[in-house]
Amino acid sequence: MTNWTCGWPLGLPTSVAWLPHGVCLQWQWPLLLALVVANLGIGLAYTLIPLALIRCIRHLPRVLRPGTFLLHFFAAFILSCGLTHVMSVVVIWCPWYYWQAVLDLWTAGISLYTACLLWWLPAVIDQIREALSGIESH
Repeated sequence: MTNWTCGWPLGLPTSVAWLPHGVCLQWQWPLLLALVVANLGIGLAYTLIPLALIRCIRHLPRVLRPGTFLLHFFAAFILSCGLTHVMSVVVIWCPWYYWQAVLDLWTAGISLYTACLLWWLPAVIDQIREALSGIESH
């Protein structure tokens, strides 16, 4: 029997009975290639978007910075989504399903938290408007 543990990191439990997703896909290379290219492309985009958001935050005037905490959570949410796509590529070859579950749970948590924060967005916009009107009146 082939051991598909792939050097299981950090001692999380594994089972040699678990198989990588590639086995389910019958190692059909055109399908595997499409899945790998698509998921790595999405993962790369989901890595570049948060970096661009952080770069934008650094260029905002101080008066607009009260709303940047939302952008930080958006960046974390988007990066987490990207990592789930990268993990989808990893599990093609390595059955690290516990890691995939942990990453999915993290992504669900940060996604829900970010969605909840959006409900405060109108209040943040009002704060920014007040700050801008205070500057304009000087």
